[in-house]
Order: sequence, then C-alpha cells, then structure tokens
Amino acid sequence: MEPTMASGPNENCDDVCAEKHLVCEPDYFKKINKCTTLRKHFKGCPGGCERSTGYDQPAFIAATSKCLWNGKDFYFSCSGAHKDTIRLCPCRKETNIIDSVS
Repeated sequence: MEPTMASGPNENCDDVCAEKHLVCEPDYFKKINKCTTLRKHFKGCPGGCERSTGYDQPAFIAATSKCLWNGKDFYFSCSGAHKDTIRLCPCRKETNIIDSVS
C-alpha cells in the first residue's frame, strides 16, 4: 500500500490512484487515518490535526493548513471529494486475477 496525496482539492481517491496506475483500496483507510501519517505527507499539519467526519477524509485543508482524520469507520470512501480538502489516499498495485491464481 502506498499512501498517495491528491495534487489538489476536490479530487477523489479513485482518480488519484488511477493517475499513478494504482487502485484505491478502501480496506487500507484505517492504516492511513492517523495524525502521524497525515503529518508525514502534509508538511507536519501546521494548523493542527483534528477528528472530523466526511467521505473526503483523511485529508488536508490548504486554507488553514489543518489535517483531518475521519472519526467514523463507515465513512471511508474512495469516491469522496470536497472543494476544500486535499485527500490522502490508500493506493495499491492492481492485482491481475490470472497472475494471482497461477
């Protein structure tokens, strides 16, 4: 799994991962939904890191330099996006089913 930052606001993780020839893996959101991980990718989150809820999280708000981690496990979504947030996405390599069987 490769935590991957969106290049700007209002981008969903399906598109972010696809641009890198990867796929978004919803099961990995819990692994990156932490302030320590967000700080590594968003210059330390100088505006702070706080619990929030939204399909666009975990994410970074550029206007306030604040990181947001998702406080509700069932709110994770690869398709979520918001005009104010830059997402951190759980991307993984695409597995070819035929390769994994042989």
